[in-house]
Amino acid sequence: MVKFKGRLGFIQYMPMKLIKHGVKVWLSGYAFTFDVYTGSSNDGSVETGLGHKVVMKLTKPMHGAYRPIYFDNFFNGPQLQLDLMNLKTYSCGTIQANRKGFPDSLRKVKLKRGDTKFAQCSDMVASTWQDKHTVNVLSTNSSPEMVQITRIGKGGRGECDEARRSSKL
Repeated sequence: MVKFKGRLGFIQYMPMKLIKHGVKVWLSGYAFTFDVYTGSSNDGSVETGLGHKVVMKLTKPMHGAYRPIYFDNFFNGPQLQLDLMNLKTYSCGTIQANRKGFPDSLRKVKLKRGDTKFAQCSDMVASTWQDKHTVNVLSTNSSPEMVQITRIGKGGRGECDEARRSSKL
């Protein structure tokens, strides 16, 4: 958020942030690319998948190089990770357990501090571990052979099959 109190049509108000009024700017980690958020589209259509669109736009110059991209849970989702992997780009990020496509086997698990659980769907690895709070991570940038994996979607209508179907694999 870039602090701004002047008159612009796309000023954002975010009461929970330190800078409450300003211009929202999407920025990649090393200022490789950036995008100024000017609000929803002017044609009156409902904007869906904002996080997905932002990541795809900002990472476009890196597609095809198998470079890793890291992001937080606002942007992350299984569909985004599969789309990036199809574009030869690795990705990793925290994810909310209630996000569509996150494995039920990890969503409902109860862990003690220090415990971890993993699930794999093709090249995508979902993990959850317990620290003070539960942390969920989704990644195409890890080696599933290094950990004991509970495979999901072994035929039938599993979660892996749902992810593939939605990404047109």
